[in-house]
Amino acid sequence: HHQGWWDIDPSKHRLMINGMVKTPKVFTMDEIMRLPSVSRFHFIECGANTAVDWGNVAVPTVQYTHGMLSCCEYTGVSLSTLLEHCGFDRRQAKFVLAEGADGSGLTRTISMERALDDTIVAWGMNGEMLRPENGYPLRLVVPGVQGVSWVKWLRRIEVGDQPWDARE
Repeated sequence: HHQGWWDIDPSKHRLMINGMVKTPKVFTMDEIMRLPSVSRFHFIECGANTAVDWGNVAVPTVQYTHGMLSCCEYTGVSLSTLLEHCGFDRRQAKFVLAEGADGSGLTRTISMERALDDTIVAWGMNGEMLRPENGYPLRLVVPGVQGVSWVKWLRRIEVGDQPWDARE
């Protein structure tokens, strides 16, 4: 996480989809959970895994040096379903920007190709709701990219024709 994790009331949480879409929308958790869901197992790895190999000897245990990865079953709605719901511009849309509600408002740019492939807006993990430290109530699951792009506490997806220059 970046700048702390948040305990968000799911009844008040919203996911906005805007940008190059015909109909920008704000979804409640109930609306998202009524859409067709998928469940898939995916590995996630922190980009800092094996950081000790980069010359940083300050980390105290093997968990910190080689243990920042896991495999979980994620449940949610395909991002492609949400984008179709909003009528994204198939001709010009090339990227999405995912924004989290953590302390830094973490953002990540993801190619439209990846977003439409197997990316999930997840609310569940291993048969239960996500936990706050794992991004509850929503997180992005983006197989094939480092974990920092799996934006936690997901609150906005913006569709655009160019990648965003984000702080991170």
